[in-house]
Amino acid sequence: MTKHFDLACLGPVSRDYNVEPDGSCEVEIGGAIVYSPYAARAAGADCVALVKGGGDVPEVKARFDRFDGTLNILPSAAMTSIENRYLDASHEERISSLKSQADPFILADVEGFTADIYHLAGLVYGDFSDQFICEVAERGDVALDVQCLLRHGVPGEGAMTYEDWATKQAVLPRIKYLKVDAKEARIMTGTSERHAGAKMLQEWGPEEVFVSFHNQMLVYDGTYFYECDYTPISLVGRTGRGDTVFASYLAYRKQYDIATALRFATALVVLKMRQTGPYLGDHAEVKAYADEHLAVNVTTE
Repeated sequence: MTKHFDLACLGPVSRDYNVEPDGSCEVEIGGAIVYSPYAARAAGADCVALVKGGGDVPEVKARFDRFDGTLNILPSAAMTSIENRYLDASHEERISSLKSQADPFILADVEGFTADIYHLAGLVYGDFSDQFICEVAERGDVALDVQCLLRHGVPGEGAMTYEDWATKQAVLPRIKYLKVDAKEARIMTGTSERHAGAKMLQEWGPEEVFVSFHNQMLVYDGTYFYECDYTPISLVGRTGRGDTVFASYLAYRKQYDIATALRFATALVVLKMRQTGPYLGDHAEVKAYADEHLAVNVTTE
């Protein structure tokens, strides 16, 4: 019998070289796929993680040693590697360079199982082709973190650049859940105004647009703006913030309304940021924090 999952998280793993403003460098295994599956499991989803590359790297398997879902490390001729040079201690601004890139995902990678939601958690343009996105949309709902359609890089050729997704209006109607951050929303829409940008993106096709900010998470569904303000307990674990909040939102959205899912996901990411690495806490801790500290404001404009 074919195994069915609530959520399938797809993405390349990356060997990251994180250079601090003082010149010190930490090498770690990163990528959205490192954070998303843990968050989905903490939110209660039956989740499969499809990891592209790094199958022969012990540190990659070690990154998932506390993941209690299903893990499938897919073959790739290369493993993605990125150098991040942070410009200040907040890690809000950085210069990233692509050192190498894993093979793109293909339809054969998602054979042998089914899922309600396919979460495409890529890193760089080329991880997922437009054709692949549309083919996966025939199998279930697609949730896309748009970073991997905007961030371009060539190994060995300097800093990566952000460019608008040329075919966005053709492919976005196939997306149910779209995730952007403030910078990505501005690149795609040309506006920095939060509501106007989210509305424009939603009008291009996605049912729900999720926008992450440093102090707020926002969802727009075509009728209402749902906004959850938050104050970080710490920024130590800021890396993986967007990946964590989106995956936990998707996992919780399967059972709950937008406001409930948004509040839970925001609580989870606040707790995750207390330490580096993926979120390793439990559902009860997140719910307690959400109930005590967070509220969702719902408006029509």
